[in-house]
Amino acid sequence: MLLLSKKFITNAMTGIVSPHGITDYIHAKKFGFLQELYKINLGIVSSGYFLNVLQMQPLINLLFLISSAIHFRNDMPTIRIKTVNPKLLQLVFSSAFVGSLHFIPFEYFIIYMLCVHTPNHYFMAWNYIKDNLEETIGLVSGFGFLLSQLNCVGNISSNFLTFLQTLVISHIVYQEIYVFSEYKEIVERYKKLKNMKKK
Repeated sequence: MLLLSKKFITNAMTGIVSPHGITDYIHAKKFGFLQELYKINLGIVSSGYFLNVLQMQPLINLLFLISSAIHFRNDMPTIRIKTVNPKLLQLVFSSAFVGSLHFIPFEYFIIYMLCVHTPNHYFMAWNYIKDNLEETIGLVSGFGFLLSQLNCVGNISSNFLTFLQTLVISHIVYQEIYVFSEYKEIVERYKKLKNMKKK
């Protein structure tokens, strides 16, 4: 069994893993989606706050797990089987992985985030961060330092945990709508079906 110190886990999550979502700002700035990014973040974080006030934390947790399964599919292997969409298989693998997090030690998830998800995120984002490397490094480092300092203050409150969860959900929603192509393809198919029904 892997044994990672609490300090290592905390530093890894706050200083290395958590800041990777800040690349959404670089993407939004480059492609003109800053207003959309701000709306998504404000809308989801505000909704999370009100759900927390209404003591609906289980719903936030469920949404967090569903969005994580959708997000992690990009880290899953692409397996091609006749008549089966490889993206669907990736989603199945990702959902199984998220479901297994209730049983496997947390340390393995940390290793996954450090060695698979975060590097893969930067690899997929390379096309829009390569021209803004200085700004990206500055934002990632600054955000990581800020989170590390906040974490040093003491135990994370449930409100702050909800805030972090909603930030992650916001990151995933922005990525799915404005970065990855699957969402656009689904919307296009829906529009075509709608137009066909009208005819």
